[in-house]
Amino acid sequence: MLTLVKRIFKDNIGIFVYVYLIQIVLRILKSLVDDAVILKTVYGLWIMIVATLLVFYSTYNLYRLVYTRKNFFYYTLKYSLSQVLLVAASVQLVLNFVFYLTYCEANLTEVGGKFLSLASYFMLVTLLLYVTRAFKYKKIGRNVFLLSLVFLLGSYATFYYNVIKDRVGDRAFGIGFTTDSVKDGIDHVYMNIIPTYLVNIKERDLNFLMTTTNVINIFIITVGLLMYIAIRKIKINW
Repeated sequence: MLTLVKRIFKDNIGIFVYVYLIQIVLRILKSLVDDAVILKTVYGLWIMIVATLLVFYSTYNLYRLVYTRKNFFYYTLKYSLSQVLLVAASVQLVLNFVFYLTYCEANLTEVGGKFLSLASYFMLVTLLLYVTRAFKYKKIGRNVFLLSLVFLLGSYATFYYNVIKDRVGDRAFGIGFTTDSVKDGIDHVYMNIIPTYLVNIKERDLNFLMTTTNVINIFIITVGLLMYIAIRKIKINW
């Protein structure tokens, strides 16, 4: 298993290393000239765009692992597709979480929420990929995977938006990432891979919203993992 983990890291870490280095340099520059509005704006856009692209890149790598035969090394191992896919998804989770750690503030509540959001997303992707790979026709499986993923993410976002709207209203809510911190009245809440921020809301409302999204993400992870364990009996050839 250690050989498998090392190989997956080796095959996927390349682009992440470059992104980590660029991010560290940008963060140092921002700390040196923190009053530069343009730099703060560029920095915020960089984080939002790159974090999104890295998740898409990781999702594509998992899709390529399941739906193509380009990763021949994995076919020669004694592990099943379900085992390789779960390990690969865990590696992608770690790589994306490390990028988050390069720009986050020292807030354990937000850090924990981000980890759960990434874990729930990759659990969902893993489950959908394995289920749709069992389809007789790959083209149909690919389409069902993409449509199901978009639908589930959209449903989650819509549900959570309605929860926030009912609790604190529209003005206190935004989608994306901002470089402003808690001291500026900004709190980040992570629902799956969609980053949101809350502006100047009461502590009890913030606790309620953070607890809600964490509970949902934990539910997705738990149910997804149980379902994944149950469907491993489905015979899928490399």
